[in-house]
Amino acid sequence: MVSTLPHPNGIETTRNIEFANGDRATVGDLIGKRTTWKSKSTPIVARWHRDPAQQCMKTLAGTAPTTAKEWNIGNGSVNGIRFVTIERGSGTYSYALDFGCAQVASKTGFGANTSGHELIGLIPGEPDATLFHVPPEFEETDPLAFAQAMRASMRLGPLPEACERKTRDYADIYRKQ
Repeated sequence: MVSTLPHPNGIETTRNIEFANGDRATVGDLIGKRTTWKSKSTPIVARWHRDPAQQCMKTLAGTAPTTAKEWNIGNGSVNGIRFVTIERGSGTYSYALDFGCAQVASKTGFGANTSGHELIGLIPGEPDATLFHVPPEFEETDPLAFAQAMRASMRLGPLPEACERKTRDYADIYRKQ
């Protein structure tokens, strides 16, 4: 899985890559740095990825995907894409059954204060390999140095104290790998 974080000027600044074996890499494309984590636990894909064979109500590891109570409130199909809708707390979440439980819609909130997301395109097949490419010249660094360099590149100043403490903990774990 790859997720990106936008820079205030609209450019994507980091890519968070989670590999099926549980390893993670955060790549700072604008700063030429990366930080990599080796997983020593159950791969993320098994612990967190919803299982379409279980109507997306359980993970591939057979456990609940969240500690919050969930209910299957129905199945449907839009443009040939079969989905299941799950209610959790004040939100509903729809997952594509034929695409590995990819989330295709969500709606959360209370009363008139709601927000939602709706998938506008789903392309079957393997993702573009460039999403996972990490240039070999990018400097490997610990999470704290990475976060500090990212904030400096965006002219955001130092990390907030609580964030710096947590990131320092991650950096200690990183150094023990």
